[in-house]
Amino acid sequence: MDARKFSLKEGDYILDSPKGGATIRRHEKSTSISFREWTSNFSEGLFVMLKAYADETGTHKGADMIALAGLIESRDYWEKFNRKWEAVLDNYDADFFHYREFRKDANTKLGDPYYGWSDEKRRNFLFRLAMLVGESAVPLGGAYPVDHSKKIGLTHDPIDATIHAFYKSTFWVLDKHWPNYSGKVLFIFDDTSNKNWVGKIYAIHNSYKAKDSRIGGMAFENDKDKAHLALQAADFSTIHSRNNAREYIEAGGSPMGNQTGTMFDVGIIDFVVGKNIDPAFRNLPAKVTKKIIDNMREDEVLKRRNGFTGAYIPLKHFDFEKYGYKK
Repeated sequence: MDARKFSLKEGDYILDSPKGGATIRRHEKSTSISFREWTSNFSEGLFVMLKAYADETGTHKGADMIALAGLIESRDYWEKFNRKWEAVLDNYDADFFHYREFRKDANTKLGDPYYGWSDEKRRNFLFRLAMLVGESAVPLGGAYPVDHSKKIGLTHDPIDATIHAFYKSTFWVLDKHWPNYSGKVLFIFDDTSNKNWVGKIYAIHNSYKAKDSRIGGMAFENDKDKAHLALQAADFSTIHSRNNAREYIEAGGSPMGNQTGTMFDVGIIDFVVGKNIDPAFRNLPAKVTKKIIDNMREDEVLKRRNGFTGAYIPLKHFDFEKYGYKK
């Protein structure tokens, strides 16, 4: 496959033969190929699904947090995952999942994607998706607190700092969960028209690729394409990463520190999405994991019936020993 031009101005990206050392690829406007067919173009064994969250919480004036985060697992895993994700969407008559469009205040009129959904349906839908996200894939990502950093006198470029934090997180996850892996990792980004992000990602990715042989190629794909529905899971995971980063900063962490590997005071859904960062949680049998989550949800209901108010934090409020678990 011949390389095509790379032009940030025109929005085209390099399309080299992936097995020959490709750096970046942009999706075609329409595609009917399956995920398996698509992956046949690549030699990497581990795939990272990525979402840059910079539209509402990013680089505009008053932004508080930027995040570049996602999930890592094997190519075979993602093929099965896409089918499971599509099944949940179909079961709830949802065309897609994006957190921004899912917000209740974004569904106030006929024609909005989740208009008319009851609170129970919304809650159950989120839990079904969260359980899929937390099934086996490991979350990773970087975030940068824009306003907080300015207040304490830091002058780092927010996007640069976020991308560097993401790659540091990637190395931590690889060393922790795949310590003997010597192959390459493919980074699949949700397609974006933000040329500032694309240019910086391209440059920083190549700088790490030159330092570490595990860093493979890049691709930009459409998360509404059925072959790449896992990118919607990356959107889900990015919200978790942003929430965790906020807790990290509020706990006194440095904006340039690495919060990967630590779970803070987050709710049940964030716990489900982020638990696989801990190998002990990730390696639990699926039935055991489901039982723990069901017990947590049951415990929250019981506590609220008894007068509990505020945010229910599993690692703080759930009595592991009472339910027969070791924390």
